[in-house]
Amino acid sequence: MASSRRSKAVHSEIKMETAADSADEGLRYDNVRCSELRVKGFVLIGGRPCKIVEMSSSKTGKHGSCKIHLVAIDVFTGKKRVTANTSSDVVQVPLVEKRECQLVRIVMNNDDDSRDPGQLLVAEKSGSTATVGLCPDKAAQLLEATRHCIRDDNEYPVIVTVMSAMGEEAAVAVRRARERGK
Repeated sequence: MASSRRSKAVHSEIKMETAADSADEGLRYDNVRCSELRVKGFVLIGGRPCKIVEMSSSKTGKHGSCKIHLVAIDVFTGKKRVTANTSSDVVQVPLVEKRECQLVRIVMNNDDDSRDPGQLLVAEKSGSTATVGLCPDKAAQLLEATRHCIRDDNEYPVIVTVMSAMGEEAAVAVRRARERGK
């Protein structure tokens, strides 16, 4: 019983250190023991925010505590990342924010730079507008879906899902809004 109290105290100290250390507004994260991670949660792997898609653990052996193997997908690039930690290791969990905005228009890049597919001008719930980049691995699909929504039906606004974490922000999905109750 005493060891579990000590464990909780150490964990709360770790969290408090993070809150003091992360003064930069865009780089917000929390420190968590690896054994507390769950599938569909988030973790930093190589400094990149990733969504956990698979977790497995190995038995405790004669050479130490059990290992937890994580398979995760980078939130912004879609790249698969794999890591292994002991269950007692402390890992960083990014604060990932997801919000929905209304599309104002597509902002295309006039340069011949094919790496930049363009951006979306969106209206925030506060009424201000912001320019949001497209998630690189989905840029072509997002632009096509946006054009399809605009072309098909102008009765309902186009909603853009924007994710932000660790100082990065990108549009990750586009859909047509529908009236509530129907």
